Parts: sequence; structure tokens; C-alpha cells
Amino acid sequence: MINFNLPSNYFKLTNNGSCGFAFSMNYFVSGIPEYAFSKVIPVGTSTLVSIDANATNINFTVYVYNPPYKLIPIYTTNFTSAEPRCYLATGTLENPTLTNIPCTSIGNGSNGSNSCCCCCCCCNPCK
Repeated sequence: MINFNLPSNYFKLTNNGSCGFAFSMNYFVSGIPEYAFSKVIPVGTSTLVSIDANATNINFTVYVYNPPYKLIPIYTTNFTSAEPRCYLATGTLENPTLTNIPCTSIGNGSNGSNSCCCCCCCCNPCK
């Protein structure tokens, strides 16, 4: 499948674990602080959050979701500039794992399953 609506700079997290995950980004655009949050990503789905092409000093944090309301940080890193970055979350609430993966797998949900792709899942599911 060809995705014509794919943004040029984004962070994508695919959740193949047994619990919810989420991620946040703090960054600057022309000296102005910005913030983005993915919301909790259900098991077996992916979420893609675009980021401004001029974003700098990007702080990326991944959380595991401990219901009912607690997000526990499991990974934090910094990037100097924006570009596509993709991650695969696996494991359990007690033993979560995060792996950086190539973004070239974006059209097939990163694992060949029917997980959400970069386009609207309700009207254009991945196959």
C-alpha cells in the first residue's frame, strides 16, 4: 500500500506488547517550546505523531501504562533535529521492551499484522 498522506517528520510507536504504551515529545520550533503526546496506544495498534520539520532539541519519552491513570517512563532520549523515527514496544507491564525499528516498515504495521498504519485506521485499514 502506498501512503500519500505520510508526514515527512514523525515519531511512530507500534505496540506489540501485552499492555498499553504512550510517548511524549518536548521540543523547540524557532525558539518556542512545543509539546506532543500520543495518548495511550492499545495493544496491537500503532500511533504516529508528526513533528515540525524545524523542530530542534527533541526530548522523546516512552511510557508504559499502569491502569487506571499512571504512566511510568521506561525510555528517554534526545535528538537534535526532526526526522522519521519508529519504535516497537513489546513485553509486559513488569518487563517492557522498546526497540528502534526502520520506518520503511510503516505501510504494513511493522510486523505484517493488521495493526494500525499511518493512515486513518477506520477508513483505510492496513492489509
